[in-house]
Amino acid sequence: MGRKRSTVLSDLAEWLRGGGKREVLSWFTYARYLGLLLPLGVIAFIAVIWHIEPNAPNRAYLGTGQPGTSQHEISKRLKAIFARHGFELVLVETAGVHDNLKSLKEAASPVNASFAHAGSVLPDQYPTLVSLGSLQFSPVWLFYRGKPFSSDNAVPEASERRFAIGGKGTGTRTLLEQLVRISGGSLEGRTNLFEYPHAEAAEKLLKGELDAVFIIDGIDSPTVRKLLADPAIQMFDFNLVDAYAKRLPFLDKVVVPRASVDIRRDYPPRDTDLLASSLTLLVEKDLHPTLQWLFLIAAREIGAERGSFFAKAGQFPAYLDPAVPLSPVAKRFYAGSMPALHDYLPLWLAVIVDRVWVIVVAFFGLLLPILNKFSGLRTAPSVKHLEDGFQDLREIDEAAAAATTRAEAETLLKELDALDDRLRGTWFDGGDIRKHYGFQGNSATVRRRIEDKIKALGWT
Repeated sequence: MGRKRSTVLSDLAEWLRGGGKREVLSWFTYARYLGLLLPLGVIAFIAVIWHIEPNAPNRAYLGTGQPGTSQHEISKRLKAIFARHGFELVLVETAGVHDNLKSLKEAASPVNASFAHAGSVLPDQYPTLVSLGSLQFSPVWLFYRGKPFSSDNAVPEASERRFAIGGKGTGTRTLLEQLVRISGGSLEGRTNLFEYPHAEAAEKLLKGELDAVFIIDGIDSPTVRKLLADPAIQMFDFNLVDAYAKRLPFLDKVVVPRASVDIRRDYPPRDTDLLASSLTLLVEKDLHPTLQWLFLIAAREIGAERGSFFAKAGQFPAYLDPAVPLSPVAKRFYAGSMPALHDYLPLWLAVIVDRVWVIVVAFFGLLLPILNKFSGLRTAPSVKHLEDGFQDLREIDEAAAAATTRAEAETLLKELDALDDRLRGTWFDGGDIRKHYGFQGNSATVRRRIEDKIKALGWT
């Protein structure tokens, strides 16, 4: 009976009726054959999914530092960019660098990202943290009122006046202690030094309750802007900036050009040199890659703005402080490699596709040839049954040729019947069907020989 002309749909329907059922049976046979290897494979698959972490948290917690600082202002801008991408950035006010790092280190704290100034973290001091790079320069400001300092090295002289030096553990206090130590002095045992937060110290300086304040902060900080705007407050020109930077290589030199703060009153009256640290964004190592990408994308958007006083547009973010290693995500970012589809998909989905793509490439480039060899295991049980069947058929044929009684021949005929039944109940892949029918033909030949032998032996 001739077959009807086939189409894609008819072939698919036929496969579902017959071939599909056989294919499912083949995989069940393969699963039984694999035994313990099957659950191990499932575990490996789950491990891959666990590594990809498809469900990114929709919330991150950022330690912002003191209110009134530039990092606090940057935090607000980061929060707005997070919201635009459908994520929440929770801002957690902290007292300073020490409090930031403490919050990051403590398991009970929700903070998983925070700021630090270059030089405030020693190499290998926080092995659970990684860097996403620096977001801006944070100049070192020495504001004062009253008579000018008599020396270019004003730090020791300032420490003789009513001087706000920052709280213990803050980046401001840590750097000031290093500058005093370089100058051969010490802050220990002084009764004229005060540990005020920046905003409070600035207010006291404006009221005349302090003579000087030491601050590390961006020029866009509300506190710094307030001090720069008051004609009674002077900004110290660090004439020894190059010498300080040589001794403390994590510091940079920046310049406040003449009249750039206020052209009308020609302030500052000359180009003013300042030391500058860099504001680095640190995160926990295990912070989800989607959130790390979002921090970096937000930092790039902020850095591209033209409002940065000490940096050209696009100069930040940048990796300036090597004390904390870059995260793998940040390494890709600074190498110019973004998730391939981030312009077309939501960020969380683009990151998943990006991470899956790496695994897919590894699979097809390395594992697929190996898996192709192992895929033969699917047909291994049936092939083995077939090979065993041929071996048993040969033994039955040889035994039949050597049989000397009718009973021996009839026993061999029953063995052949059992062998045929066993092979008929075995699934065979399409490539092995010819061998199966070849076996059936050979079995029929052996069956005829045994039947002829039975007739020849008669009732002996």
